[in-house]
Amino acid sequence: MNHYKPDRNIDKEIIKRISNKFYRGDFFNVLAHELRLSDLTSLLLEVYRERTQSITCSKLLTIYNHNRFVKPAKLNPLTRIDFEKLAFSLLPQNVELLDLSPVTALGTSSVMAKIDQNNILTALRGTEVVSDSTNVLALECARRKIIFTDSQDITLCSSHRLLRTQLFNQPDCFAHFLILSLATSGKDQGSYKFEYNSLILHLNYYLSLMENLPKIHLEAIKPRLKLIYYSKQFMTFFKPMLSEYLENKYPQMIVQHEMFAGDQSYYLNLRYQLYASNKHNREYFLLDGGFTNWMQNLLSNKKERFLISGLGAERLLTFFR
Repeated sequence: MNHYKPDRNIDKEIIKRISNKFYRGDFFNVLAHELRLSDLTSLLLEVYRERTQSITCSKLLTIYNHNRFVKPAKLNPLTRIDFEKLAFSLLPQNVELLDLSPVTALGTSSVMAKIDQNNILTALRGTEVVSDSTNVLALECARRKIIFTDSQDITLCSSHRLLRTQLFNQPDCFAHFLILSLATSGKDQGSYKFEYNSLILHLNYYLSLMENLPKIHLEAIKPRLKLIYYSKQFMTFFKPMLSEYLENKYPQMIVQHEMFAGDQSYYLNLRYQLYASNKHNREYFLLDGGFTNWMQNLLSNKKERFLISGLGAERLLTFFR
């Protein structure tokens, strides 16, 4: 085994601890389980610092040209600005808009949503690049609930560029993409009152946004809402009152109810998806959302309720002009 000679900028005690552990165990287990995260970070920071010393300008350009994660978005920034101005102007008064950090805590998606960490761009210093803004909104809701102990619902919104590492071959999928997200956190109010009110808030907002798209020269027609239930009890209670509301409020919208057959661990009770067609009559999947147990797990409280949703703004702004 070749001994690494540490740069003077690295704490010699850290290198000593790492070296001692390598003598006592196999390489992977030492890195994955035995090293303190702070020591691993220090080691990797120095490794990457050394790696960059050998990169020339011409090699850097080659790396840039071949890395699909670093390319600029094809979306016109002015189009994004127009969309966000419209979207933000339509937010209900009780919804708070946030500008999220490009990174979040390491494990944000894999711990809460059980997403494979290999589909996330893991960074150093205990962080990862944001791959799902609703996970981050969940953490922010939980943080606020710990600080402010009142029982009022919290609804947060963000427009954020996400990055995911899995390879997409479809023309309407991108390595990094803009998502408009909502997250509502509250407590069980009995008779699925929270679930009903929060879902109506989310649906009304997104459908109002779609109705106002012509103001920015976009058009999304023939909305189709799919409601997927994971509990027969929930469906029996929830479907009649939701159907009545939607039929009265949006009589032209196609609404489909279905019972999920199979296993999944992401959503709880209900998932909803919104589709719409562009002027060429091609239908696209635009919105995904549903109830999760994230807030229950974060706060160790079974009374917590949480609804998330995300609108594929990149897809909307690309294919609905």
